[in-house]
Amino acid sequence: KKSKFCYDHCEFLSHRITSEGVQIVPKYSTQIIRDFASPRDAKSASRWLAFASFYRRSIRGFAQRTAVIRNLLHKDVPFVWSDDCENAFRDINNELISPPLLRPLDRSKPVYVVVDGSTSGTAYAIYQLYDKKPFSRSFFFFFFK
Repeated sequence: KKSKFCYDHCEFLSHRITSEGVQIVPKYSTQIIRDFASPRDAKSASRWLAFASFYRRSIRGFAQRTAVIRNLLHKDVPFVWSDDCENAFRDINNELISPPLLRPLDRSKPVYVVVDGSTSGTAYAIYQLYDKKPFSRSFFFFFFK
């Protein structure tokens, strides 16, 4: 009951191990970002953009893809979360939790921990550099009430 034999892959600690190598299994390690609630006001949209902007160099067309959300942050612009905003928000979140942005740990490279806190919560990301671009291991968020 405890052992399985003759399988072509194995899932262990949110990683899938195959003969081709090790891959992240996003459904386990990234559920928080996948379920992250859409911003309800300019302040929460700004916070989310600040978080996502850390990985902007690793996401192709980041500025164009987030333009509709950034436009909501301009002075004297009413905050109206449209379907276009929601699509851009979900699109970037999917990029954040998809390979190759999310990669398994390489023990030969330095590990960096980025921490951010506010009055409503704290978050951290663990990442390593590949070709001078940050690639994440995992994201964690803790919210206070």
